[in-house]
Amino acid sequence: MACKITGLTSAEKAAITASWKILSVNKKDNGMTLFLTLFSTYPDTLNYFKAFENKSLDEIKGMSDMRAHATAVMYAMDSLIDNVDDPECMVGLVRKIARNHKGRNIGKARFEQLRSLYGNYLDTNLGNRSSAATKSAWDKFLSYMNNLIEKEQNA
Repeated sequence: MACKITGLTSAEKAAITASWKILSVNKKDNGMTLFLTLFSTYPDTLNYFKAFENKSLDEIKGMSDMRAHATAVMYAMDSLIDNVDDPECMVGLVRKIARNHKGRNIGKARFEQLRSLYGNYLDTNLGNRSSAATKSAWDKFLSYMNNLIEKEQNA
């Protein structure tokens, strides 16, 4: 039976949780991979990070600000996944993310860019443990999250 709030089924929540368990072992490096992929795919996203202006991806890769942000994002994801079975709490966490990003004009469209990369990110970081079902579950979760971000930012 699907969650009345998120729409996620038990199988989808299990796929997300199991894959996150693997990804979260190395939060800093996996977070760096995600953001460096974002920056190389969507270079204009660098404009949201003043510290990264006029820097190459190699320079950014070595910056403590980048490692700190990547790590913070991964811990935020950790909190979301830890609460996938407490959707009311998870919704509160997503709303907080929405409010924190609104002042920087980072809305749903930017989060959708991350979502568009996530399937390949899972393939790269999970290897043969990535599956169509896992990628579909993550896509559904991220879509729900992004729609909630949009709703919160437009409230």
